[in-house]
Amino acid sequence: LSDDSYSAKKKGSLGWFNVFGMVYEFESAVYGLEVEEISKVFKTPFGYHFARLDAKRPARGKATVAHLMLMLPEDAEPSVQAETERKIKEIHEMLTAGTLSFGNAVLQFSEDKTTKGRGGLLPEFGLNDMVGSFEDAAFALQDSGAISAPVRTPYGWHIIQLVGKQP
Repeated sequence: LSDDSYSAKKKGSLGWFNVFGMVYEFESAVYGLEVEEISKVFKTPFGYHFARLDAKRPARGKATVAHLMLMLPEDAEPSVQAETERKIKEIHEMLTAGTLSFGNAVLQFSEDKTTKGRGGLLPEFGLNDMVGSFEDAAFALQDSGAISAPVRTPYGWHIIQLVGKQP
């Protein structure tokens, strides 16, 4: 019954958000809830709402990463999908075996033309700035220089290297 076309498509889910990520009235109503608790009706500049808190987790902060990307549309032919997955796994094996440096791998294999010349370096990002699978893999890395296993996103396959984190 929601008038919010964004969240209605996702059964009301707004996803994760940090402090100052929503209007004050919304945050005030939600931050005091316990998990699975439903708020009273409240008003924001956008209208009337009620909310259920699905989960809580600590804020992740910001991360800076580099990535190697093999582009692959979601609707690619199965044979192309299989070949791209095989190739990204092969590159990952060379990286973990130490036979190829991350910077050289990016120069040799990455198909992201905007970051290739910078060693795959992306701008610093935080919550909801990247697609979920990419963001989760990046924030799971603990040590600078660590690399992720291959990660599939709607844009293709990535191997992510952590440059640094800001709490």
